[in-house]
Amino acid sequence: MFTLGHMPMIRSPRTALVGRPGRTQARNCRSPRPARGLSLIEVLVAMVLGLFLLAGIIQVMVSARTAYRLAEAQARTQENGRYAMQFLARELRPSRSPACRNIAHDEFEGTLNVLACSLLADVDNCTGKAKIGTKVPLGYSPSATPGKAASALAGLTAKAQTAVGERWLRGDVLVSWGTFGEGFYAQNRTIKEKTPEALQKALTDPITLISGVTPGDVKAAGITAGGLALITDCETTDLFVVSSDEDDDDLPILPLGLDPDLNMALTKLQGSTLGIGKTIRPRVFPFDFKVYFICCVNKQNGNLQGGGVGNAYNCITDPVTYRPSLCRWSASAGDTQSLTMDVADLRVTYDGQDGATRFSEPPATVTANNHWGRVASARIELLVTSDDEVRRADTLPALAAPNSPRDLGQDLKADRRLYEAFNATVAIRSLAPWYPPAE
Repeated sequence: MFTLGHMPMIRSPRTALVGRPGRTQARNCRSPRPARGLSLIEVLVAMVLGLFLLAGIIQVMVSARTAYRLAEAQARTQENGRYAMQFLARELRPSRSPACRNIAHDEFEGTLNVLACSLLADVDNCTGKAKIGTKVPLGYSPSATPGKAASALAGLTAKAQTAVGERWLRGDVLVSWGTFGEGFYAQNRTIKEKTPEALQKALTDPITLISGVTPGDVKAAGITAGGLALITDCETTDLFVVSSDEDDDDLPILPLGLDPDLNMALTKLQGSTLGIGKTIRPRVFPFDFKVYFICCVNKQNGNLQGGGVGNAYNCITDPVTYRPSLCRWSASAGDTQSLTMDVADLRVTYDGQDGATRFSEPPATVTANNHWGRVASARIELLVTSDDEVRRADTLPALAAPNSPRDLGQDLKADRRLYEAFNATVAIRSLAPWYPPAE
């Protein structure tokens, strides 16, 4: 029998040892401390700081974009300027070249026979004699009367005066003419008798080029039907119009297709200079007469302004849609082409020596003083501009060429476009070192 003192102790649950029920409940039911938000002042300060940061980022982006546009405009302007200057220098350097001899020599001896009447200002009196030489102007100054530039182009053919005059925007006009390329040898031809019939047949037969020359070679050189070519045996030179109707797959020939009374090719063979059994081997060269000037072009469709398309002065009234360009009129092609966009102005100064006196004159003064026969070099100046306005403030284009002796860009209005001046002095090899006797 168990006694009460030996009964096992019964413990209360563990939760009862934690604490009083009331205290435990009070601790578990305590509410959390409420969270504090940003005050209005803190929000405003953060917004202001954010705006300052955003403004700085935008400023950096705008500056970077402006610098990029300016750098791109400079690169394009320099590229256009270098291309235009190199192109003009290459075209002007061999100007007045009849291939074998100096043009002044040919003019003095009367050995250049111009049978391409379209090159002459007086087409009706084309007799084949030398009418193109040192007196033909290499350039023209702007007309004093706006819209009537053709009146300042005396000496050019009627077609050239019309084509250039109605598209001439501003600046000087640069003229270059002569042979280009290496030319092609004609087949050896032996004249065994100098009867009129034999001579006439030799002069009127088509000019057959040497074997191995393909039609593609001839076309690539610039000798095409309707174009101009020059044939010379270094004693007599004839300038004629190519009139070949042969198929391209045939042996390339150059039928002259001119009036027999003009004594077509190698006219000096007639007469006492021809010895029986003489063999001639002339060369044929492409020939062209080119006029370079500042024109106006619609940059959206590339249309030249003037000539019934639009007014050349659109480049002044709407410089966003219409841009100035360096254009070329070619007598061989018979049309005008835009060569380089955004060429705003062109000035040419010709240098030479009239007896013991050296001169440096613009085209109008050279014409007035009759100095074209003595011109030996030309200083070409170009003012090239960017297409878009990239500067932050208006700038006078004339400031791009402060040392220009010919007022390059003086008649242009101030704007935010980038302007850069280019210049080069080009020696005209065909006029040196021989000069005709002083008059």
